[in-house]
Amino acid sequence: MKASPFCLLPSPYSKFELETQLEIAKNLGFIEPREYESIYVKCLELEKMISSLINKLGRVK
Repeated sequence: MKASPFCLLPSPYSKFELETQLEIAKNLGFIEPREYESIYVKCLELEKMISSLINKLGRVK
């Protein structure tokens, strides 16, 4: 089965949605600022991994 980077293209938008929900949860007091920072850092790491995967899959022919 050939890998396609196009299946991952919606991922950055999902990440932005998650960040928005996290910001809302923090602002409403549902999560502590520490928790927000921890989760946000993990989101950044995932963003880098997904971006790298998309780039690598784009080079696979």
